[in-house]
Amino acid sequence: MRQGLRISRSLIISVISVSMALVVVVVLLNVNRKYSSKTPTRILKSMFDISLKDFDYTVKSFEENWLPNGDGECEIIFEFKGLSPENIRYLETKNVKRLPMPVAIRKHFSVPNNGYFIYDTLPGGLPNYAVFIIDTDNNTALLRCEMF
Repeated sequence: MRQGLRISRSLIISVISVSMALVVVVVLLNVNRKYSSKTPTRILKSMFDISLKDFDYTVKSFEENWLPNGDGECEIIFEFKGLSPENIRYLETKNVKRLPMPVAIRKHFSVPNNGYFIYDTLPGGLPNYAVFIIDTDNNTALLRCEMF
């Protein structure tokens, strides 16, 4: 009787250990997926619901600086091989406006002469913002967000 009890105790301990190891693995995989899925196009999609799937582009630079408390900034520069009329029509359906920007926004950025922009304040109000500026003369775009 005692021997059967020892087997079941060791079996229970083994099952609990394996279960805990599986939970740790699942949590680590979810954390890794959450932070590794922050690609430039996904950030743009999450900020403004703009997809670049039909654009011919490269990411020229991608910089993020975040503090553990969530404060920080992100800057992404896209370079387009050209912007087609279809690309421009798509952007206009996403509430992107033709330049010039309002002066209150423009004073914080180097803004091109021709292009489009979309701007939004993020939760918490100013100075938390996101802006996407498309320069049609140079076929580039800047996505910038700050949260403090």
